[in-house]
Amino acid sequence: MPGAQLQAKIVRGKPGYLWRNTDIAWELAPQMDFAAGPELDVPSIPDFVLYPVRADQSRPIAVFLDGFKFHADESSGHNRIARDVQQRQALVRSGNFWVWSFSWRTSSSVMIHQDSGDSHRRGTRPAQKRYGSADSRG
Repeated sequence: MPGAQLQAKIVRGKPGYLWRNTDIAWELAPQMDFAAGPELDVPSIPDFVLYPVRADQSRPIAVFLDGFKFHADESSGHNRIARDVQQRQALVRSGNFWVWSFSWRTSSSVMIHQDSGDSHRRGTRPAQKRYGSADSRG
């Protein structure tokens, strides 16, 4: 994004980043461990959590990057899709987080469309319209 800045910063006691663009700023922290407790009935460790610098702008966003091999490849002995859904639902039910989940297919298709520079010609829409934004995930 033009004008956006990313700088290293300690976030919630861990190495992370501060991302700023015009009038909004987010702190990005990797691998935050959320234990089960009164507000969270299933523990989880999102790949990243985006914390708004101004809490009145949004809830924190727990971001999960789900690779097929670890999350859904039964031939490798991995199928944790049901557990993944439980973890994400628990975070949303707590009322303290929004959740974004991305798979390799989601990420690679977004990158392909952005790299092409002309996704409309191929009959697809730009990534932000196709996948929505934090505000549309309510």
